[in-house]
Amino acid sequence: MLCDVLYHGGNQLLLCDQELIEQFHQVESQWNKLKHLLTDILTDVKTKRTTLATNKLLQVERELYVYFFKDEDYLKDVVENLENQLKIKDSGLKD
Repeated sequence: MLCDVLYHGGNQLLLCDQELIEQFHQVESQWNKLKHLLTDILTDVKTKRTTLATNKLLQVERELYVYFFKDEDYLKDVVENLENQLKIKDSGLKD
């Protein structure tokens, strides 16, 4: 019975079962898909970092977003300061 399993009814020795080979192919296919997805994600992150590094408005927006989750009081102070700066600039333009 062992010889029949190892040789699968033929003269050539089989070191692994066909089902195992198919499962390895499925795992390899899933691995390649995962690798492709990770590459896409990394490319997207690099693009976003570059955009963030060159765009001051996005940097401020990101900082406010981070402050919102870390320290709400600090966020409130920052927003109030920005509003005051806008009021000062606005009043300076009207004069």
